[in-house]
Amino acid sequence: MRTRHVLDVSQVSCAASCGAVEDRDHLFFKCDHYGCLWLLISHWLGIDTVLHGDLYAHSYQFSALGGLSKNSRTAFSIIWISTLFVIWKGRNDRIFDNHFVQLTGLLEKVKLQTYWWLKANYMTFDFDYPFLRQNPLCCLEVVL
Repeated sequence: MRTRHVLDVSQVSCAASCGAVEDRDHLFFKCDHYGCLWLLISHWLGIDTVLHGDLYAHSYQFSALGGLSKNSRTAFSIIWISTLFVIWKGRNDRIFDNHFVQLTGLLEKVKLQTYWWLKANYMTFDFDYPFLRQNPLCCLEVVL
């Protein structure tokens, strides 16, 4: 955003006011606020893990959490991309609209975004949203 002159040079601090300089890996994975969303996502999935702080390593590691089959990697990639999308939108809402969403709200947005993307990509995904919220891995087994 600074490169495209949307933000000026003085706006180099993380949008979450954590005090760090904002870059891609910091915002999405290492930030004290937005980075904690991954912990909530892994708890939602019922998976205990420590995730990498680099974009490419994180992507590979997260997409492999469901197994190494093509379908499981695709399903977990949908969750991964949903999370990035929600973090980016949350960051922009905070910068441009002065609107702050707590982590629990961001988690709910990830769940809803994931639901719609799974529903759009898999004809066999015939679950309602409340069921996905409570049983994500059960729902993902249909597409895995």
